[in-house]
Amino acid sequence: MNKYSICDNKSGKITKRMTCDKKLISLQLSNDEFYIQGDYDDSLYYISLDDLSVKNKPDLPVTIDKSEIQADGLDIVTINNLPISEPNGNTVSTFIEVAGQVHEITDGIFEFTTDLLGTYIFICKATNYLNKEFIVEAV
Repeated sequence: MNKYSICDNKSGKITKRMTCDKKLISLQLSNDEFYIQGDYDDSLYYISLDDLSVKNKPDLPVTIDKSEIQADGLDIVTINNLPISEPNGNTVSTFIEVAGQVHEITDGIFEFTTDLLGTYIFICKATNYLNKEFIVEAV
């Protein structure tokens, strides 16, 4: 039995990990997937489509402009530098989760305001990057 990582053809994202006989691995693939030998944690690694090598996911280059906002519905917190494409031109799927909602990012910027007091946890996710988390207090 060998360990394998199943990957998306378009992004190199590791979508599944499995242990099976090599003769059976092709039965586990859809048309838009390929495999590599090895058990790689998808939260830490991705597969470079340039040379099919295993790469460490880099940190997300995002920034946030403040960690506290007024809960008045007007004060805005902004998260910048969210990736929307890779240097090779491939599209990056980027999302932010906050307050039970998932928001897709298409322009590299996310703005948030609220009129409810509380602690808000922002989880930034992008294909082939490590997740990044910010905490904002609405007072």
